[in-house]
Amino acid sequence: MNAAQPLSPGRNLAYIDALRGIAILMVIVTHVAPISSDIHPLLASLSAYGRMGVQLFFVASAVTLCMSMSHRRNESQPLIGFFLRRFFRIAPAYYLGILVYAVILSLISEKSVPFIGIALHAAFLHGFSLDYFMEIVPGGWSIGVEFMFYFMFPWLYRFAFTAPSLRRWLLIIGLSFLIAQFTRILLQSQFGIEEDPWQISYWNFANQSIVFIIGMITFQILQSNAHQRLPLWQPIGAFLLLTAVSLVLYRVKPILHTYWIVSASGLSFGFLTLLFSRLPFLSPGWLQRIGKTSFSMYLIHFLVIRLYQHTPIYTHFMPEAHFKFIINLIFVVSITYLLSRVSFRLIEQPGMNIGKSLAAQFRTGSSA
Repeated sequence: MNAAQPLSPGRNLAYIDALRGIAILMVIVTHVAPISSDIHPLLASLSAYGRMGVQLFFVASAVTLCMSMSHRRNESQPLIGFFLRRFFRIAPAYYLGILVYAVILSLISEKSVPFIGIALHAAFLHGFSLDYFMEIVPGGWSIGVEFMFYFMFPWLYRFAFTAPSLRRWLLIIGLSFLIAQFTRILLQSQFGIEEDPWQISYWNFANQSIVFIIGMITFQILQSNAHQRLPLWQPIGAFLLLTAVSLVLYRVKPILHTYWIVSASGLSFGFLTLLFSRLPFLSPGWLQRIGKTSFSMYLIHFLVIRLYQHTPIYTHFMPEAHFKFIINLIFVVSITYLLSRVSFRLIEQPGMNIGKSLAAQFRTGSSA
């Protein structure tokens, strides 16, 4: 793999935002389908694929982080700046989510949420707890996985890109596989956790790490412009084939299927990223706008779905089943997006500005 000029984060975020928009719509589709009774089995199966939107988030995240790191590699204190920007990108909205969902759980269960659970989520360590990795914040497991990647990323980036080579990538992939399988064996032998897409054997960071690695390799391909020489049918065909493979793996469940599922879906989204980078018409403005607010939408849509189930639209309006699903989806996406725009402007954007400001101050202080 040949080195090339670093990609500019600002210039390339359009299609990344569009990919994030697709990712959050996939996730919402998956969570709306179960509240839409009597939908066609084929539609239900296709909707279930939306869970892979999280892997698309991971690939997009890895590509973006690589862009940012390559752009800022000459900073005096890149490591501290990296963690400040990442923390304030995630923490403000997530901490509010912890508070809101902890209060809701307390009202529903009529008992307080254990402090240890809140503390683990606040420290982004809930992914290591069998009791709290899926508790308090719905879907919070992915935030824990993402933050673990933030912790490892600077060192992984340095190893991979100081002298990029096929041998180094194979070593990284091999270590990822071994650690994932060691974790799976440990969970099975010590805690009786089955290898299943609905268990922590699937959701833990070790199993998901291969998706981030695929995202980093995708960035390397984008940086070298090697994908520009491929006929368009190749990334399209690879995306469709790997998508089909991941769906089959969910049903067949061969040995080590939790690892192969995320690997196949990660690869499919890597090719989708290459495709989006070449075809601007795949990234319309409305999809980019959804992508920009996707983090807030991820946190908020669970609450919107719960509240929507108590509205007259849901309880009394009963068209044909497939229309019911469409109405549910339009309502949930629309309300979630509107609330998320407010959240983005009042919480996410100020948080990002604080992170950037602190990183700049530390850099200036260090330079002085």
